[in-house]
Amino acid sequence: MSVSGHAFTGWIDARDAPAAFGVYLATTPAGVTVRDDLVFAGFPGGKMIALRLATGTLLWETAVAEPKGETELERVADVVGDPVVQDGQVCAAAYQGRIGCFDEQRGTLTWARNASSTAPISSS
Repeated sequence: MSVSGHAFTGWIDARDAPAAFGVYLATTPAGVTVRDDLVFAGFPGGKMIALRLATGTLLWETAVAEPKGETELERVADVVGDPVVQDGQVCAAAYQGRIGCFDEQRGTLTWARNASSTAPISSS
């Protein structure tokens, strides 16, 4: 299996993956980006995580956006597309939420703007 041109070796599916991956593979990620030894994944509900590529160890989990509203449709805050990693930051957009950039090592918020997106952000 490969993600963004990086081949995963040593395990074939979620049952063989490191334990930390198993916690998150139950929910389909919105997008996955591999950069050096880190894996960044966005999820429905506005969450984004960082894992060590070799071990699956969770480094951090943060909220790109918080679901809000009275109906299920109003509360959709899914991360859309692949997170973008550049200059020590990982950035993502959430539908009906915000665009946020976080420190790639610590997951701390660098900046965020309220904005809704149905398409991923791009570094180009």
